[in-house]
Amino acid sequence: MRHFLVPALACLGILGSVIAPSARASEWDQRMVLTVNAPVQIADTLLEPGQYVAKLVDSPASRHIVQIFNGDGTRLVTTILATADYRLEATGQPKIEYYETSAGQPSAIRSWFYPGELTGEHFSAPSARP
Repeated sequence: MRHFLVPALACLGILGSVIAPSARASEWDQRMVLTVNAPVQIADTLLEPGQYVAKLVDSPASRHIVQIFNGDGTRLVTTILATADYRLEATGQPKIEYYETSAGQPSAIRSWFYPGELTGEHFSAPSARP
């Protein structure tokens, strides 16, 4: 088990450089600006390099509906129904975690946490691509 853990953690560190999140605006909608430097999957949506705005939908039904917009927030790219994810320690920075993906496949976001929050958003794994 230990032999698997070291390469997996190294991959997470490398993949962490694909997206540069920054938190801005209201804590209620947990709005984050994502700068994508290489293609990345979130659920079944492929985000091409560029800037995106992600935020929680103000819904009485669920606090885990995430909308992703283009960089200036004027066009909806996708809406994703996420589930709750948890961490033991909150940090002052946004945190994005990734699925392990095959060589040649884009990185895939597994979850993200807004700064100061113990509960985050967990995204389903992308469907297999040929």
